[in-house]
Amino acid sequence: MAKKKKHTLNQLSKFLKSQAPEKAPSGDFLSTPPKKLVEVEQADALNEVELSVDLIKQALVMIASQEQKPTYRLLFQLCREILQEQELEHPAQVMLLNNLLYLEHVEALEDELKKGAE
Repeated sequence: MAKKKKHTLNQLSKFLKSQAPEKAPSGDFLSTPPKKLVEVEQADALNEVELSVDLIKQALVMIASQEQKPTYRLLFQLCREILQEQELEHPAQVMLLNNLLYLEHVEALEDELKKGAE
């Protein structure tokens, strides 16, 4: 007796077609309003992490080591950038900014002064 020939792939294809959900209507998908919305709570990144002076200090030390810079150089840069973004209202802010600029470039100034003295 001859065996019945199996058509496994055809059978699988028919089964999958019968199980498939209805196709979305053709047309512009983005112009149709959404049907199944899920309520999602918006996360606030700053609320998840308690910012503190100690945490900022640790981050500053870590970034300085990654960039292979002395921590004080990174601190000078950070303070200068913050001051330059703000409106300088008090003379102390202007003085601090000038001191930071001096401290950031003191070695270059000293080198230039030594060259000029020679």
